Amino acid sequence: MYLSEDQEILVNDLIESFKKENSEKRVDKLLDEIDAATEAVVYSEIKCTYYGEPKAQPRARFSSKLNGFFDNSGSLRQFIIDQVINKLPRGFKPHSDIIEFKVRFYLQTPKSYSKKDTILAELGVIRPIKKPDIDNLDKLLYDALTKILYTDDACIVTSNTAKYYSCKPRAEIEIRFKL
Repeated sequence: MYLSEDQEILVNDLIESFKKENSEKRVDKLLDEIDAATEAVVYSEIKCTYYGEPKAQPRARFSSKLNGFFDNSGSLRQFIIDQVINKLPRGFKPHSDIIEFKVRFYLQTPKSYSKKDTILAELGVIRPIKKPDIDNLDKLLYDALTKILYTDDACIVTSNTAKYYSCKPRAEIEIRFKL
């Protein structure tokens, strides 16, 4: 398990405090329980790449024909759902435990860019500062997987998302979750 320097100091301080207040036998028991708990955590990972222009989560629209609201999120949403369902263990039930996302959205490099700017964009030097907003791109992923991977998107504890330009628009998605 990775701990930041501050976390490591805090954990060591807590253990030292526990040592002062308890017998060596109780301290050893606590340390054994902590080791067992951290080793018992098993994560599963799903990685997939969607090829196509990433689109943001659209607002729900009202249709008088349907007499209600509809969501036209398109192929990225369905791709994510299909990929995750196919990679989940048989009999998996949505849960309310730790979920971590790492997503790289690659938007189409503007046609107006010069060769130099296109190369700089491909290298990540020039980055998209235009719509779609990164939070709306994220929302599409989170909403798509609610009730499939997790019961509520409040389970998402880590989200590392970035936007880039590329001649091959795509979304590279990594999802890590506790089993």
